[in-house]
Parts: sequence; structure tokens; C-alpha cells
Amino acid sequence: MVPSLLPNNNYVLSKPDDTISFPSYHLDDPIIILDDVDLEWESSAGTGTEIDPYMFQDLNIDTLAQLGISISGTTKYFMIVNCTIGANLYDILIDNVAPGTAKIRNCTLISGWYGIGITNTESATVMDCIVNVSPSSGIYLNNASHTLVYNNRIYTCGKGIYVVDSYSADLFFNEIYDSTYDSGILAENSWDVTIQYNICDRGITNGIFVDNCTDAYIGYNNCSDNTYRGVGIADSNYALVEGNEFHACDLGVIDDNVEDFLTLDIQSNNKIDGVDIYYGENLVDLEISSQRPQIILVNCTNVQIVSQDNLAQEIYTNVQLEFCDDITIRRCFFDSSIVGVVFSNCENIHIYNNSFLNMALSISGLRSNFSYISWNYIQNGLYYGIRIAENSNNFTITDNLFQDIVWYGVIIDESQHNVIYHNNFINCSSGSSYGSDWGTNNFWYNETLEEGNYWDNWPGTGTYAIDGPAGAFDLYPLGSVIVIPELGKISSLISLISILSFISVIVLNKRRK
Repeated sequence: MVPSLLPNNNYVLSKPDDTISFPSYHLDDPIIILDDVDLEWESSAGTGTEIDPYMFQDLNIDTLAQLGISISGTTKYFMIVNCTIGANLYDILIDNVAPGTAKIRNCTLISGWYGIGITNTESATVMDCIVNVSPSSGIYLNNASHTLVYNNRIYTCGKGIYVVDSYSADLFFNEIYDSTYDSGILAENSWDVTIQYNICDRGITNGIFVDNCTDAYIGYNNCSDNTYRGVGIADSNYALVEGNEFHACDLGVIDDNVEDFLTLDIQSNNKIDGVDIYYGENLVDLEISSQRPQIILVNCTNVQIVSQDNLAQEIYTNVQLEFCDDITIRRCFFDSSIVGVVFSNCENIHIYNNSFLNMALSISGLRSNFSYISWNYIQNGLYYGIRIAENSNNFTITDNLFQDIVWYGVIIDESQHNVIYHNNFINCSSGSSYGSDWGTNNFWYNETLEEGNYWDNWPGTGTYAIDGPAGAFDLYPLGSVIVIPELGKISSLISLISILSFISVIVLNKRRK
């Protein structure tokens, strides 16, 4: 798919002011138009042709009614221009008008649940508008194919621009700030959508998110300080993603179908803070040691990710693995992101000798099997240290340090036959247990060795109860910390020494039921 070309590609946008001063006009009544007769009657000028459209201009509508300006069922050309409009549901709604006849330009929308809605209409144009504080969507396109949304400023809206069930919508040079509910730009169930040269900053979730779309083009957008992704792609195919710039957010792809993943064309020039994201497919027998801010691997085998000390901070995921086998992650340093490593539909993932600091979730395994997590240092976690979920089985978690985790050091959800032993759990929950088990047949100890984990809140006698409906126990809790052979960072070793300093006995002290 070739992205659409626009005139004036050198157009430069400036960031909008924090506040807008609205002109003090007299108040006009809402306008509801249902046919061409109404259109001619309500317009202030024009004849309804393409070169002389009916005009609605310089209006100031501020109403508690559902609709500010609503135009439907018309066949003539019209333009809404230089208007300030506030209503309860839609400030402006264009529905089921003839293709190419609707243009909205240089309007300010101030209070509707939707700022501008284009529905059941083809080839409309929305340009140079400001949308302020729309709880649902600033600009909403539903069955609005070939619509051009160009050079608009949208801020403090639930979603900035929402495109659903539309074909060939073009979104260019828009600025979207502070989305309060969902993404700056969200496209769902649509085809051939082009999202190019937009700014999407400070969104509560994603800057740009494409869900269940085909042939999307996402190029040369700038996304900063979004809570989750700069650009996210879910359950979509044949998307082309190139030249996007991210700060304090990243690129993410979500799909349970490897064939969909492999249709994507994600170029090497997507960057976080000026450094290329590493995106690899179908790689075999490779080592990734060059410093990257984020690494995403799909359908790869026998790849080693080593010594990554400059992974980006404050992004959603540092390392993402999908449909991979025999991947090793070692001697990497993770700090202050939401998720350090997430792997889905994988087998034989080896994660060892890494440091995870200040993460919401350090390691997450989903729908994966036969993986090994050991010798990792995990500290200051906001939620969990390690989460095993969605039918992830036969993991071995051993010789890790979990310290200062707000919820649980390890949580297991809907998974079985996982073994957790020889780990140190230090101050990992405000509750009675530092682990949680919602699966079946998981072992929080090594049955052969009859050795479990060190829990700093264990009273010293009996077993150690694990939270969750599984009713699991560590039958052999340890009376002393485990000395972990290696840690990925000097700072990790210093912290471990500080823990050991108040432990008088270093020798392993087994406790049996």
C-alpha cells in the first residue's frame, strides 16, 4: 500500500496553547437539517454547488440540546466554517450526506460528548479545527470512507480521533494531546487507513492504536509520554509501520495468530529517543548485543539477547517475544518501565542474570511452556515480580531475588506444573504471603531436594502458605537467604550484601514439614 500524498507536505504545526480564548459572539440557535430544502433555508450564503457551497459560518452555538449542528439526508455541497459550537451529544454531526459534499473547517468545538461526528458518509473533509474536552471522541468517523482529517488540534478528549468501520480514511498533520480515556488515534475494523505526520502526546493509554484493521499505514508520527504504547497494533494484518518517533512510550504488537504477525511490515527506522527499535522476524542462530531501546522478536529460534544496558525507561515493554523458541535473555538491565520482558506462545525461554528495577511487572509469560528464569535481581516492583498466566506450564523459577514488591513476588494464574524454589523473597507484599497461586499442581519447593524458598516473613516453624485458591504451600521454607551466584549489575550485588549484613547465618537451613 502506498500512502496518500497531500499538498503542502512542508506544513509546520505549532503546539497549541494550554487555554483557548473564544470570541464573544451572540448566541445562535442549534441547526438541524434533514434535507436539501432545510440546507438551503438555514445557510447564510452559497448555491450548493462544489465551487459555491452552502455556507454556515461565524456561528456561536452553545446549547444544552443534543446537537449543535446536525446535517443529514442532503445531496448539495456545504461548508461549516469559523464556528464555535458546544452541545450535549454532538457539537457537529454529519450523517448520510452525498459523497464529497461535506467540509468542516476552522471550527472550535467546546463541549459535546463528540466534537465532530462523520457517519455513513464518504469523502468528507475536516480541517484546521480545534476540539476541546469531548469525553468520548474529538473526531469520530463511523462508516466514513475516504474522509480526510487534516491539521486539527484535539486535546483533553476521551479519544482524539476514532475511526471505525471505515475504508481509506486519511489522518494527516493532526495534533492530539492529553487523551483522557483511550488512544490519541484509534482505528478499529477498518481498511486502508493512513495515519501520517501526526503528533500524539500524553495519552492515558496509547498514542496510536490500530485494532482489527487491514492495510493500515502508520508513518512518521511523533508520540511522546503516552502511558502505554506510542503505536500499538492488535489483530491486524498487512500494516506498514515506518519512521515513527517515540519518547517515553514504544511500539507494541498483539496477536494470537502468527500468520498475522508475519504480514506486518515494520521497518527498522522506528525510534525511541532517536535510537532504532529492533524488530526481527524468522531469525535463527543470532546474537543481539548492539544497544537498542526496545527489542521485539516474532517466530525466531535460538536468538540470544545479551548485555542490553540502554533499554528505554518509562515505556510499556522493553523486550517482547512472540511465537519464539529457545531465546536467551542474559546480563541485561531493565529500569522503570511497565513490563521488562513479556513472551507469548513461546517455548524454552531462558531469562537469567538480569537486573529489573522499578518495574510494574518484571517478567510475564503467557501461553508458553518449558521456560527457565534464574539468577535475576528484581527490586522495587509496583505490582508483581514474575507473572505466569494463560496456560503457561512447566516453568522453573529458581535462585532469584525478589525485594520490595508491592503485591506478589510471583503470581501464577491458570497455569500448572511450575516449580518455584531457592528464591529469596524480601518484603514482597503487604499481606501474609509473598506468592499467589491461581493454577493447579504447581510446586513452591523442589520435591527431590526437599528445599523451598526463603521468605523473610516466615515465622521459622511449619510450612509457608501461598495466597490464592490453589491452596498451595511451600512445604520446606528456608531459614536463611540463598546466595545467588551472579547478578547483572554491581548495584544489585551491593543491595544483596546489605541484605546479608543483617543475616547472621548464611548456611542453608532446610525446614521440613
